[in-house]
Parts: sequence; structure tokens; C-alpha cells
Amino acid sequence: MSSQNAKTSSGLLSKTLSLLGVAVVTFAAATAVMLLIVYAGEASRPPLVMIIAGSALMAGILVPVIYGLALRPMAHDYELRLKNSGMTDATRTAVTDPVTRLANRRGITSSLLEAMAQAERYGDPLSVAMAEVDDFKRLTESHGRNGSEQVLQTVAAVLGETLRMPDRAGRYGDKEFLIILPHTSLKDAAKITERVRRGVTAAALAFGGKEIKISVTLGATQFHKGEDLEQLLTRVAQAERDTGKPASGRSSGKKSA
Repeated sequence: MSSQNAKTSSGLLSKTLSLLGVAVVTFAAATAVMLLIVYAGEASRPPLVMIIAGSALMAGILVPVIYGLALRPMAHDYELRLKNSGMTDATRTAVTDPVTRLANRRGITSSLLEAMAQAERYGDPLSVAMAEVDDFKRLTESHGRNGSEQVLQTVAAVLGETLRMPDRAGRYGDKEFLIILPHTSLKDAAKITERVRRGVTAAALAFGGKEIKISVTLGATQFHKGEDLEQLLTRVAQAERDTGKPASGRSSGKKSA
């Protein structure tokens, strides 16, 4: 309990100092601007007290705006990274898939909820994709459990190499991977999923003296403000299924609005 109180006090102090720093910098900048305007003009110069008062008023107006638009989102991201870095080994194990070392269903779902909350709050685009390993049952029957696990590990490695820094991926099912693409439109999501598909197809996997051919089917959709987790997951799963249909029966290609 005392540790939690200490963390809360530390966070409050950090926010207070940040706000104070913004206020000082803004006040100094406002004073400099006003002095420049006053001394550059030919009109009568007001007393220094009035200049300082005007600077304080300007700083009072600008500080909340600067903090709300810039520092607050940055502080949120920092606190989130700090929270994740403080995870215990037991907690990290609970949200990690032991085969791929990516997030497991619980972990990637938690990450998706956080991404949805961010997109809902700030209005940034958020796309989500589902990747399914093709013919996974046949691969398991042909190469056994060890072979199928290496297939999953290969797909996970491609995801790690292809996705960008803010993106997240996790093993959502036996053969499915869920991919979270923050600040990404559906058009850009289609480009990313295509790179993943090509990367998996080009990956070389040798097992038992034989080369295993791997491919994945991917579908993507974009988050709609106001929808819940179940609705979003239903749409991304449908987008993946539509992609996997034969061309004559495909309804929406590789993406779904």
C-alpha cells in the first residue's frame, strides 16, 4: 500500500513540475514577445508592471492549451510505458504466449482495448488486422506439434520484422494472430498486411530435412467510434474470412470498412 501511495505521490509531483515548467517557459516567452513588440514600436512605452501583467495573462491562457494538446498525451504514454516496464515476471508470463513469445489472447485483447480508448478519445485512426495460417491442420498432421510450433514462430518473427514500433501483434487463437495498427487508416493497413503476407510466403523454414511452405490469409478493418470490442473483433474476423474466399465469392477483398 505504501509503495502504491509513493508511486501516486511521485506521479502527482511529476505532473506538477511539468505544468510549472510549462508555465515558466510560456511566461518568459510571452514577456520576450511583448518587450519586442513594445520596444520595436514608436508609441509610448507602458510601465514594466503592465508588461509583466500582460505576459502573465497570456501565459495563463496558453499553459492549459499547451498542456492539454501536447504534454498530457505524452504523459499518458509515458505512464503506460512505465506501467508495462514495472510488470512482474508472473504478470508478464500471464499475458505472453509461450510458443511465439508474442502477447497471448489475454494480452493482445488488453492492448486492443487500450488502443480503442485512445482512438475514441483523440479521434486518431485505428486499424486492426487478423492473420490466419493457411492449412494449419495439414501442417500439424504432416510435421507434428514441433513442426507446427516452428511455423507459428516463423510467422511471429515476420510480424516482429514487418510491423512498426507502435504496432502490436499477438497470438489470438491456435492459428490466428491479431494485429493492432494505431494511427493507421484502412488504406495503409492494407499495405502493411500485404507486406506481412509476402514476408511469410518468402520465409524459409526447414524441418525434418524438408522445406515447409507457409502462407497466411489476412483481413483488416478500421475502428468505428462508439463500437465495442465484440463488434470490432467480429468485423475483423469477417474481413479475414472474406479475404480467404475464392475470388468468385469474395465480397470485400483484403479489407473491410
